[in-house]
Amino acid sequence: MFRRRIWVLALLLSVLAHAGLVAFLMLGDVGEDVRDADGTSPRTGGSGQAEEREASNGDPVEVRPHEIVTLVGREQKRVDELSREEQEEDLSSKIERLGAIATQEVDRVATMVEGVLGVADRTLASPNPDAKGTFDSDSATIHDIRRVETDDGPIYRWTFVDAEGRTIESLRRESEMMSEDLLLCRTFDMARSNPGLRRVLDVVLKVAEDDESK
Repeated sequence: MFRRRIWVLALLLSVLAHAGLVAFLMLGDVGEDVRDADGTSPRTGGSGQAEEREASNGDPVEVRPHEIVTLVGREQKRVDELSREEQEEDLSSKIERLGAIATQEVDRVATMVEGVLGVADRTLASPNPDAKGTFDSDSATIHDIRRVETDDGPIYRWTFVDAEGRTIESLRRESEMMSEDLLLCRTFDMARSNPGLRRVLDVVLKVAEDDESK
C-alpha cells in the first residue's frame, strides 16, 4: 500500500509542479495569460479594451484568487498535451522566469495560492532525529530525492517523512524510474539552489498531502 501510494503521489507532484509554477509567473503577465469565464481579462474590462489594473498609487493590484484557479486549470490541460521532452523544456523555461521574480513576491503569491487551495494551515513534516517508534506510511510524504553516482551507475535516493518526523529511504536505479519520477527528481534538485522554486514545491507538497489525506 505504501509503495503504491508514494508513486501515485510522485505522479501527482510531477503534474502539479508544472501547472503550479504558472500561478507564480502571473506576477509578470497576468493580463495576457488569464481570462475570466465571461471572456474578460484582468487588464480588459467588459468592453475588451486593454486597461491596466492599478491601485491609486500606481502599483498593480493583487491578483484575484479565481484568476489563479482559472490559469492553473488551463495550464494543466496544456501541459497534459505535451510530450515528456516538451514538458522538461517547458519546466526549465518556467523555472528560469521564476528566478527573475523577487523571493518575497513569490512568497506573497504562494501564500495566496495556499489560501485558495485550502492548505494555508497545513504544515509540512520535517525530519526529526529524536522521533521514536515505527514509521507511519499512512502519513508519509516525499521529503527529498537525490541522485547519487556509483560505480554501477546512478542511484536515486528517495527520502520520505511521516507526520512525526520519522524518515525512511528507498533506493532506486535509473532503469527502475519512470519518466515522471526523473522529472520530479530534477525538480527537487533545482529547488535546492532556487528559493522561489522551493517555495512553489512546498505548496505542491501541501496540496498533494492534502489530497492524499482525503
